[in-house]
Amino acid sequence: MSELGISLDDVNLFKAYAGKEYRKDVEDDKKISDQLNKKFIPFFNSWGKSLVEQYFPGGTFLFDPKSTNPVRSGGLFKNYYWLQIFPMPANENLAFTLSFYPETGFEVRIDTYKCGTDEAPVSDKKKKEIRENYQAIRDTENSNIASALSIEEGLAMSMEKLVEWTISEFKKFTPTYEDICKKLGLEMVKNGQSDRRDTSSVNKLNHPLNQILFGPAGTGKTYNTINYALSILDGRDPEKQQTQDDRNKFKKYMDERRIQFVTFHQSYGYEEFVEGIRVETIQEDPENNSSKKILNYDVKAGIFKNICDDARNNKDSNYVLIIDEINRGNISKIFGELITLIEDSKRAGNKEQLTLTLPSSNKPFGVPKNLYIIGTMNSSDRSLTSVDIALRRRFEFIEMQPQPKVLKDIDIKELGKNAVSNILEVMNKRIKVLLDRDHCIGHAYFTPLIEDPSLENLMHIFEKRIIPLLQEYFFDDWTKINLVLGENGMVHTMNLDSTLFLSMNPSEIEHLKKRNWDVNNYLFQDAPLAIKVNALKQIISPKQDYKIPKLENTVKEAS
Repeated sequence: MSELGISLDDVNLFKAYAGKEYRKDVEDDKKISDQLNKKFIPFFNSWGKSLVEQYFPGGTFLFDPKSTNPVRSGGLFKNYYWLQIFPMPANENLAFTLSFYPETGFEVRIDTYKCGTDEAPVSDKKKKEIRENYQAIRDTENSNIASALSIEEGLAMSMEKLVEWTISEFKKFTPTYEDICKKLGLEMVKNGQSDRRDTSSVNKLNHPLNQILFGPAGTGKTYNTINYALSILDGRDPEKQQTQDDRNKFKKYMDERRIQFVTFHQSYGYEEFVEGIRVETIQEDPENNSSKKILNYDVKAGIFKNICDDARNNKDSNYVLIIDEINRGNISKIFGELITLIEDSKRAGNKEQLTLTLPSSNKPFGVPKNLYIIGTMNSSDRSLTSVDIALRRRFEFIEMQPQPKVLKDIDIKELGKNAVSNILEVMNKRIKVLLDRDHCIGHAYFTPLIEDPSLENLMHIFEKRIIPLLQEYFFDDWTKINLVLGENGMVHTMNLDSTLFLSMNPSEIEHLKKRNWDVNNYLFQDAPLAIKVNALKQIISPKQDYKIPKLENTVKEAS
């Protein structure tokens, strides 16, 4: 084992899986993923932390969330790890980058950040231009802003020696970080006001100014806005488990008005969100309570204008506006002409900043760049393709899918551990095939079982929450609902009284019977415990000889 905490065996394992398909359902793939993270993330943290302490006083290092995951978005194992270091002062689009490739080894360079790559350019015009200009600097003959170390050489070093080598290479880089910033026209930001870590500058690097958490119902979108908001204000890792301390901090920031929360709906408009004329009753003579009351028409600021004003007046702090159910509102009606101002490049203080005159107050207005907007969107309510194009173009979208692992520790005595998470996972696999991924069932529907892990509670959730949800998703197509449930009898066909349709022949009556579905009340109310257990197990492992639990069947078996 190398003193760096990674061995040649670890590198060979990384090399063997780099670029291969990651199969979510294969336990070995998950073990490999966890094993790689367990080795390489601590190594990169130690490398980055040591460099910041010794060579970049006041600087910061960060893992992009994607870089710490050995699985990339295309469903393949990643073929490298990387970490960014930002000196103080720094620009958010240029970083010292530390990388490891299982084929070639260790690499250090000055590189752009969130401006795309040579192989995958970004659509943002400004960032694309930064990347192209950077490439021109990098590819000149006298440029030296990258250096490499072989796997054998690197593994033979201690962390102290690796840091020494890295600093030595950084010192040789030409042009320097400062020179590249000047050539690219990038402003270097420095925080000389406080001894504390400059969280505002780090968060600009970590978080888009406008983002939307989207996913099916019950996947924790609103719940996770707490994590993302605190990440912007405090540097908290949004992937970590939320605690009561986090919720207390969130409430504190809400009280301080640094976080504000609003829910969009169809009747919500520009007047409530930005500003508008409001009618209120006031005393004709304010000093005389007995004077008659009159109607007053005054211009009142909405939540968006208020938080923009607060952020503008306190430029050293970040502010967060959370918009729940953002796709339920009429975006054109709510934002009006200000939809343009929320773009990154149009924010106040940027080169392309825009200021508009508000129609009611006739005052100039711009959106400050220390205001972050987090929206939530239920994708099962409206598909992404129907989202207002103006909204979609100005926001980054973060998908929130069901997390069965949240339920893995629920231990229902009759079913055992992992049964609830397995039930959710299997049902969602069927829903993806029968409908789509936007209509999967969220794990939040089952979280009441964490406090009350009983079979009765689980059956209640299916009867009152899951089956009604499936009815809505499948538009009362009971055949598909039955398939999602593993044909376990929670819904079933009912006998049909043929006297209801005297003119129909037996074959027509039989056809109607197949359409006469209903919820199996017997299973949820009076069925013996063993029958309920079998019905739940049938969801995970369907059996061909399974008998639909009905009262008449139980009576026959008993007799």
